[in-house]
Amino acid sequence: MQIRACFTIAGLLCAGLLSSAQAQGEGNKPASREREQLRRVQQALQAEQAKVQGLEAEKTQLLQDKARLDEQGQRLRQGSQAQLKRQQEQAQSELTRLREALAAASAERAQIEAQAVEREQHWQTQALASRAALTELKLSNTSLAALLQGRTEALNGAEQRNSELHKLALQALDRWLNKSGAEVALQQEPLLGLGRVRMEESAEQLRLRIDAQRLPLNAAAGGGAQ
Repeated sequence: MQIRACFTIAGLLCAGLLSSAQAQGEGNKPASREREQLRRVQQALQAEQAKVQGLEAEKTQLLQDKARLDEQGQRLRQGSQAQLKRQQEQAQSELTRLREALAAASAERAQIEAQAVEREQHWQTQALASRAALTELKLSNTSLAALLQGRTEALNGAEQRNSELHKLALQALDRWLNKSGAEVALQQEPLLGLGRVRMEESAEQLRLRIDAQRLPLNAAAGGGAQ
């Protein structure tokens, strides 16, 4: 505004000087040159004034653009701050959710590990009990196998003795049934009794052979206990 006022005053002065020069020097050639110079100065002043007006209009437009940009920047800053606040709140909420999920997962993992340790201890206890039972079963099987072998051997011996006794009994029966007349007569001879003595000797030998095939008392007791 000050520049425009200066140009306006300068223009008025030039116009006044030009009018004065025209009034004083009509017909004077040097005055004509001065008037021409004054017109040029006035034209230059008008041109500069037009430039100043253009610059002032441009300045006004720039100020308006600046104000508009400042307003837009303010809105953008406010919007950015609001968006940033929302993002921070969302991030905080997500962080809280993740922490809660992590705590729940940690608790579940601890529970699973405790259950795994408990199951492992239970399995180890069962394994120890199973190994002890298996060892005892093996010992029992060994004892039973030894006892069975002893009983089998005793049974085989008893069967052999029984077979031998059966043979001796058949021999005694055959001899009793197939006695000759002389043996019967000797057995019934009343004076010397030689036949009877022979028969008693033969019976004693047979009895000894039968006694030799009898089971021992400990074997018989073992068989009864079995």
